[in-house]
Formats: sequence, structure tokens, C-alpha cells
Amino acid sequence: MIADFVDLLYRLIFDACSYLCHQMPERSLIFGVRLPLCFRCTGIYAGLALGLIYLYFRYRKTVTKYPSRRYVLLMVFCVVLLPLDIFPVLIDLIPDESTVFSNIRRAVTGLFFGAGLSLFVYPSLVVLSLRKGELLNN
Repeated sequence: MIADFVDLLYRLIFDACSYLCHQMPERSLIFGVRLPLCFRCTGIYAGLALGLIYLYFRYRKTVTKYPSRRYVLLMVFCVVLLPLDIFPVLIDLIPDESTVFSNIRRAVTGLFFGAGLSLFVYPSLVVLSLRKGELLNN
């Protein structure tokens, strides 16, 4: 009974994640278990979540203040790392082998990309929350 529930839950999560990730088996396998997200997508979503949490706690008291220029440059650098990981594979400078190293590389560049992406997503979330607050106060 519990095994059927766990299997159903796994299939639901796997199907839901299929809209977010290509789920190639060689890029989403760890210890013989196929994960619902590949290593790069896992890194992107984890980096985005960590970046949003950081920005929320860092700037929650100053809603209108934007992150410093130094932080913005760091996040733009993080966003640029992902294409630097993908382009050499596209032009055959680096063989696209699904080794442990390449999966770790995908996860790390995805993590940095997601963290950098949070800088662009966070201001939109702040504006949306302010608009929602204005609508509730009217």
C-alpha cells in the first residue's frame, strides 16, 4: 500500500518535472536512481531558490532599494557562466560526455546561473507583492 503511494507520488513528480526539464537519463541518474530533473536544471532551480531567499532577507526592510552595483556585476557574471559551459560543447571543443565531472560541471554552472537569475526575478516579485498590497488596501 505504501509502496504504491510512493510509486504514484514519484510518477506524479516525474511527470510534473517533465515540463521543466528534458530528463535525459544519462544526465539525471545518481546512484542508479533516475531523478526528475537533470543536474543542470537542479542547479538552476536550487540557485534561484537560494538567491531569492538571500535577496529577501537582505533587502526586505528596504523594499525600494536595489542591490549594490558590485552585487549586480557578480550576478551578471554568474548568468554568463552557463553559456560558457554550453557553447564549447556546441562547437565540439569539449566532448559532451556524461561523466561524473560533466554532471558536476552542469550542476555548478546551473547553480550560479540560478543565483544570477534571482537578481532579475526578485524585483519583479517585489513589484507584484506591492501591487497586491495596494489592491488589498483599496
